[in-house]
Amino acid sequence: MTKDARNRYISLVILGFASVALLYISLKAIQIVDKTQIGTSEGIYTNKVTTSEEIHSKALALTKSCKSESCQAQNLLDYVTHIPYKINHFRAHSPQKTIQNNFGDCDDKSNLLISMLHAQGASNNR
Repeated sequence: MTKDARNRYISLVILGFASVALLYISLKAIQIVDKTQIGTSEGIYTNKVTTSEEIHSKALALTKSCKSESCQAQNLLDYVTHIPYKINHFRAHSPQKTIQNNFGDCDDKSNLLISMLHAQGASNNR
């Protein structure tokens, strides 16, 4: 095999690997968007559920006196329920921002509750 043929072959192999990697990254990005972006008649809703350390710590603080999972869930629900409702006009805030702002719409408050329940579930599984 000549040097030119070998270089062409190596280039094709590298191009093939790069193409497979690009396809893989594109498919993963689509999966992530499918989980976080939901189309509605009013636009696109962005799911902001997260289990950050801040959310985890807040969930633990709210449930430290509980002996049962139902008590934990009720304490988290009570906390989120008492956050004042304010419409964000389809701009979802992160759970951390909802806590900082001390207000949120139904999406913000739902994302916060789900995030804290996930964080609490992770603590219970330890």
